[in-house]
Amino acid sequence: MKKYKLITIFLSLLTISCKVSNKGFVIVHSNNKGMEIRHYFHVYNEEYARVYGNSKENDSITFTIDSNDLLVKQFIYSQEQKKHIVGGNIRYINYTTSITDIKYSQNADGCINIKPIINLDFLKKDKEIEKIINENCKVKESNEEEDSFSDCNFILPQLNKIDYLPGNSKIVSVEIMKNKKKQFQQINLRANYFNTNIDYKRYYYYKDKSIQKIKTLVGDSISTDTIVDCYSKINLD
Repeated sequence: MKKYKLITIFLSLLTISCKVSNKGFVIVHSNNKGMEIRHYFHVYNEEYARVYGNSKENDSITFTIDSNDLLVKQFIYSQEQKKHIVGGNIRYINYTTSITDIKYSQNADGCINIKPIINLDFLKKDKEIEKIINENCKVKESNEEEDSFSDCNFILPQLNKIDYLPGNSKIVSVEIMKNKKKQFQQINLRANYFNTNIDYKRYYYYKDKSIQKIKTLVGDSISTDTIVDCYSKINLD
């Protein structure tokens, strides 16, 4: 009887620990133009589902490992049936090793080339851009919390392009602010696109050591319109 109780307690603790360790998180990517995407991640930073928009009518995608294959299914909301129906699927053969083939269902047009995000890293791209700025701006002034770059005149490589900036924009000046832990706090960047000045501001919000939110504001000299783009992290309960 005592042994049975110990086994029961052990299984209970194991169940609780599994529930805690598998909560995961959601990354909500939105802007003030009506765009919203929810990326659902396991606790170990691998995306397992994606939903476009914030209502049940929006499309959603799921990722399933089937043996060594990755099966991507898209669900589309049917107004007639008042429920989501499978819109199509793609099977990546031997995805966990190396992809040898890709198979599509007849209705897979809506989810072609959609794969889960693995090892999400918000700062990797920004660190690469910081390195390019260091190499291409002629004047750099620094203090404890801010690096200021001027006399810049270069175009970012295609792999490092910044969202909402036209592809041929020339970087003119940059300010990079960091906290005492050397974490990004704010990036102020000015670019020129023909006769238009574009101002790009990026703000970082932290909880403990991890990023909880990144907010970007983009405006230009020929309109009063400002794009507000946001990534927010929500822990699943």
